[in-house]
Amino acid sequence: MEGTERSAADADVVYVPAHPITAGARKDVAFETRQLESGGQAAIAFTSLSRLVDTLGNSQPWVAMPMGRLRELMGSNGIGQVAVDPVVPTDAWRWQQKGIRDMLEKREP
Repeated sequence: MEGTERSAADADVVYVPAHPITAGARKDVAFETRQLESGGQAAIAFTSLSRLVDTLGNSQPWVAMPMGRLRELMGSNGIGQVAVDPVVPTDAWRWQQKGIRDMLEKREP
């Protein structure tokens, strides 16, 4: 994954690849990370929903949130970088409709 020169201020709302986690009574959100060319991990965020869909496809689950909150959450989990509007290789893994259906079927009521 290559980053771009784009940045976002802490107050800017960004679109973040994420998906729900449910296990028993626990309900949470898993933010997706990608590997940087340097080998480290980075959170990724998009400045518009159309950029997220154009890059990762229309099956990608996501959440919208302020950039500052994303930086805070990722930093507390040891992820110090957020790539904004990154270029993602065409052969990188992407969500498909079947994966979404499978995930939803496994959720407990």
